[in-house]
Amino acid sequence: MEQTYDTIIVLGRNWKGYPGKPKIKDGKVHLSLESKMSSLAALMMWKKGLTKKIILCSGKTAGQDFPSESGAMAEFMRKRSPIPEEAIILEEESLETYGNMENTKALLDKYNLANGKLALVTVGLHLPRSVKICDFYELEVDVCPSEEQVKQISEHHKAAVERYEKSCFVKREK
Repeated sequence: MEQTYDTIIVLGRNWKGYPGKPKIKDGKVHLSLESKMSSLAALMMWKKGLTKKIILCSGKTAGQDFPSESGAMAEFMRKRSPIPEEAIILEEESLETYGNMENTKALLDKYNLANGKLALVTVGLHLPRSVKICDFYELEVDVCPSEEQVKQISEHHKAAVERYEKSCFVKREK
């Protein structure tokens, strides 16, 4: 049986095209592959009944004229599966991981979720730094690499994640 969590904290990884200018197509900014994987992983965990609440983290990292990254992740999730509004909490103010965790801690307190079991969902290369920041803010989290959840969806998803894990980007970031 898989572990259940009161709340899943999902970290994005900027917009497609970052660093530099975010990729804009048809007037919309597009999420990075990492943000898509983390959003999809959280959605899969929610669909399996492993959580009731998801906090999506990140503000207007593409600039004030664009939506928040967390709002875009919520839209990405809702296009794939109906998920009730009350299941998602948006942390839309931060621009980096320290801000994500500081604001998330405040949201956990606001919604009386601070004493519950927490999971942190982000791509594996972002986890070591993110866990240290969670520790700094005294947030005890279980780590859930988004790649591991996404690989379980289908053979197609598994192959895509394996290509991503072997990519020059991931090798460079590690």
